[in-house]
Amino acid sequence: MIGELAALLAAATWAASAMLYRRALPHYGPHQANLYKTTVGGLLIWLTLLCWPRAAPSAWRASSLATLSLSGVVGLAIGDTFYFRAMQLLGVQRTVVLFSLSPVFTLALAFATGERLGPVQLAGAALTILGIQLVLRQDADREARGRPSRVGILCALAAALCQSLGLLLSKVGLAEMGALAGTGVRLTAGSLSLLVLVLVHSPRAVRELIRPVAHHRLLPAVVVGTYIGVFLMMYALQHASAGITGTLLATTPIFSLFLTPLVDRAWPPATAWLGSALAVLGVALTLTNP
Repeated sequence: MIGELAALLAAATWAASAMLYRRALPHYGPHQANLYKTTVGGLLIWLTLLCWPRAAPSAWRASSLATLSLSGVVGLAIGDTFYFRAMQLLGVQRTVVLFSLSPVFTLALAFATGERLGPVQLAGAALTILGIQLVLRQDADREARGRPSRVGILCALAAALCQSLGLLLSKVGLAEMGALAGTGVRLTAGSLSLLVLVLVHSPRAVRELIRPVAHHRLLPAVVVGTYIGVFLMMYALQHASAGITGTLLATTPIFSLFLTPLVDRAWPPATAWLGSALAVLGVALTLTNP
């Protein structure tokens, strides 16, 4: 169960980092924050490998490097670009609801590549996704005004698909490489892709990230959500199936539900707690042996 537990811990760290990002995002554009996240997170991973050489692979295979790099480009650069564009067109909550369908894509793609889950695990995954939808739907309904943009919907679904493809590519690339080194390769590839994208649109945006105030605002969230969280995700992929990992990673809103009263001093509605209970039951079923 160590892979499944790592996936749940990753979801918890992402919920905590989201709370930390809330203070910083008003000062930076989404691409800036994403570039900082992947660059600094990658540097911290490589520094850890330098201090802990045992975690480095004995041989750096070209196939693994290429697959993990492609995972970083698809999941971090392309996927996050679609995600942030969807937020602009649909709003945050509508985007998150659609993005939470990512486990559906992951399960379908994993099945197509040969992964098989038992009926109880599939029922658990479905129940988890339903619970997550209930948790998110309340805020999405409150936020909704007018008809949603078709382009925004397509962008949100494209982001979810890229997330799933990134997970599956990482799973393949990790077959011959440790999770720590694999995380470094994935983050570095995503960072370089985003750097090109940001430089094309606004070179000044890169200079703003070098200022000391950027580290003060963004570094805590990067340490929690990227350095620890993304490594846990990769570790989970190495020790559990991609379908189950993708489903458990999607429980981030459930952890956020428990953090909200501590940060906002606002109690979530009953529907959200019902969704949380269903998701927890779904997780329990997902963790059973097939």
